[in-house]
Amino acid sequence: MNYLKLLITIILLIWNGITVDVYIPNDYELSDIEKISMQYVNNNDIKIYINEEYYVFDVIGGLKIKMPYNGNLSVIGNPSNKTLIDFTNKKKYNTVVDFSTYTGQTLTFENIIFYNFIDPAVSEASHLFYSNVKNLNFNIVFKNCVFDTGNMIILKLDSYRELITSELNHQILFESCKFNEVKYNQLFIFNNSGFNRVNRIGMKIINSEFTNCNDIIKMEFGITEFDNCKFSNLSTSQNQAIFGEIKYYSILNIKNTIFFDINETKSVVPFITINNNFLSFYNVTMENVHNKLGYLIRNTYKIKNKEYINIESSTFDSQNSKINITNSVFKNLINPNTFSNVVDIKNGEVYMNNCEINNIR
Repeated sequence: MNYLKLLITIILLIWNGITVDVYIPNDYELSDIEKISMQYVNNNDIKIYINEEYYVFDVIGGLKIKMPYNGNLSVIGNPSNKTLIDFTNKKKYNTVVDFSTYTGQTLTFENIIFYNFIDPAVSEASHLFYSNVKNLNFNIVFKNCVFDTGNMIILKLDSYRELITSELNHQILFESCKFNEVKYNQLFIFNNSGFNRVNRIGMKIINSEFTNCNDIIKMEFGITEFDNCKFSNLSTSQNQAIFGEIKYYSILNIKNTIFFDINETKSVVPFITINNNFLSFYNVTMENVHNKLGYLIRNTYKIKNKEYINIESSTFDSQNSKINITNSVFKNLINPNTFSNVVDIKNGEVYMNNCEINNIR
């Protein structure tokens, strides 16, 4: 009897450790992803391969992905030319990612082109991917993906809890992705509905390109880093900031990144709006970046506390800040307004080291 129990235990352990490979459209359709994730929820890894280069998405409403309790789920497109998922016939769509437990699981999308994801009634409720986050022990990865032509939020996270960690890890990763013609909404929203709590959810976007997009990010919590990215022809439809609106305890780091050919003269908004947040630019280049307002960064915080803005190769405005500018070049800046070209603050400290200033008027 004891041997039988041991055998059953071993079989269960082996079964729970199996990696399941699913092929679309051979075994299932993409609309079955919720059924697949529920069916194999106890397995360590579920890998869904889409064999087609072109796939018409045929789901009414949206999908719910229930993550395995102790494993990972991957959706992998064609390794050569990617798989284009066409949302043209879908008037409204969203994918809800459900982490019933947080055990370090990873949800991965790789080699996928998300095309024509348009909601006629566009709003903050229009999003491709959504999750209500209650713990930091998870990962969502987009690798070698393209988001082409849409007006929906690509990723929206809600979180109303205080989530603190001493480690500066990231839970969200976009690696080697392209974003083209995504407009009339923010691309990324971290929403806490006004709950001013410390929340250290991290997102990292690396080796990626953004072209002809609106309103890249709105943050009410978390730490976001853009590294080795390219941005061109950005604009705004939300009329808060061209690039990002950063609030509460959120942190924005931008490094090794180029902004070029940005000319937003329809809306009188800055490039970035912060509210006494930590903002860091490192090895950032801005070429032909213009707005109607006349400066790039606005700090809306009014209390006389000192916060740090570390910045290179940019024009900025801030109040009540300690600003360090190092190894930067400011040249050929023509300002039609009465305030300073480089820094315009009422209360604060400005330090410049090893900088070049040429032809500013």
